Amino acid sequence: MKIQSINPANGRVLKGFENSTNQQVTKAVEQAELAQSKWTNTSFSDRKKLFLKLKKVMNKRSAEILALIKEETGKMTPDCEAELYDVIDAVDYYLIQFSKVKKSEHTFNPKMFPKTKAEIHYIPQGVIGLILPWNFPFYPPMMYLIPALVSGNAVVFKPSEYSTLVGLLCKELFIEAGFPKKLIQVIVGDEKVGKMLVKSKINKLFMVGSVEAGRDILKNFGIRPVQLELGGNSAAIVLKDADIDLAAESVAWGATYNAGQECVSVKRCFVVEKVADEFIRKVSAIVKNLRPGIDYGPYIRKEALEKVYRRILDAKRNKAHVLCGGEKLDKDKGFWLTPSVILVKKENIELIEKETFGNTLPIVVVRNEAEAIDKANNSNYGLSSSVFTGDIGKAEELAQQLESGLVSINETFITFPGWDHWTGWKDSGIETTESKIMQCLKKKVVSKNESKKKRSFWYPY
Repeated sequence: MKIQSINPANGRVLKGFENSTNQQVTKAVEQAELAQSKWTNTSFSDRKKLFLKLKKVMNKRSAEILALIKEETGKMTPDCEAELYDVIDAVDYYLIQFSKVKKSEHTFNPKMFPKTKAEIHYIPQGVIGLILPWNFPFYPPMMYLIPALVSGNAVVFKPSEYSTLVGLLCKELFIEAGFPKKLIQVIVGDEKVGKMLVKSKINKLFMVGSVEAGRDILKNFGIRPVQLELGGNSAAIVLKDADIDLAAESVAWGATYNAGQECVSVKRCFVVEKVADEFIRKVSAIVKNLRPGIDYGPYIRKEALEKVYRRILDAKRNKAHVLCGGEKLDKDKGFWLTPSVILVKKENIELIEKETFGNTLPIVVVRNEAEAIDKANNSNYGLSSSVFTGDIGKAEELAQQLESGLVSINETFITFPGWDHWTGWKDSGIETTESKIMQCLKKKVVSKNESKKKRSFWYPY
């Protein structure tokens, strides 16, 4: 079966690919395993030299990288630049993070365990599998490839079938920098190929995608370590003492950035009634004046656009008022939908209850902050939330009440260097307290009894 890379701005087919077969997936894992056995014995100083060269390669080919991201996903140039330059910075970040990983030593009660100590070692997982999305075709792949390889692993990577070209380019950059050719294996195809990778003999899996795909992985991956970063239904809360201009600017961007095709984008907004009219007027003015091809791009596919459009129509049938946008654009035969602001009256609609992957901003007017918190938490998702208020102390208290792994105060979201510490609660993922470097390592405890004496608790009792 063939998959196609398509430019969503104009619907033009860029290239076709055959799905990787089960035999090819198996071979990719085997080759990665062989490459990893050598790579793990490569000194950190030698790995570091290759990563510093990788930075130079990315800088040298930056124009090409940016052009391909834009062509294959329709993203605006500033959004593409954010992907690239954050990744370049991540090289130094993860080199520093890994340099801090040291074995630790522990001693025991000398009466019970004389001359006994234990060492905790951190070793690579082995072959790490990656199943990653199209909405950030360069950022997540590189943000996993870098810490995985820094820490001594090999990788088998399946990019989204919608961003195959960028996925292949990721590997090409490492090869040009001098990394072993078989250390990164790229398999291409749709979800069937992803399922093959899940059932293969990889040692750990990182996946970024939908909740439904995450559940399927958990059913089939067995007793092996897996890390899932799944969808979100992020809520923005605007309180009566908020800077309304700041809130309007931030929420307008947070809801429509990357055409809203972002797990952490604002998908629900709860505004206290005292400032509702002013906020709605200002945020609508911003969104109404966004320009296609300059401020926002197309949807990745027609099917994605139609799904969001159907939810807008359903909201209208349920007494929602579309204040602006929500209209299809006949632009270059691409997949364009104007950004919308929608005043919602009934909340038991898909636009509110489900993750809507599009440039819509549903607004619900609430009486007070307590009601806003309750409504924000009324979701199976728990990825991110944001609070807008002039009282930072109050915002910090509310942040502890919000049921999400990420909370931003007076902005909609921000990412940590290296896309580290990104974690969701509830259906938004398997939360972790570890950085990506530590997630790429496994623990080995080695205890040593040097007393040459038997233990007091051994037989006979």
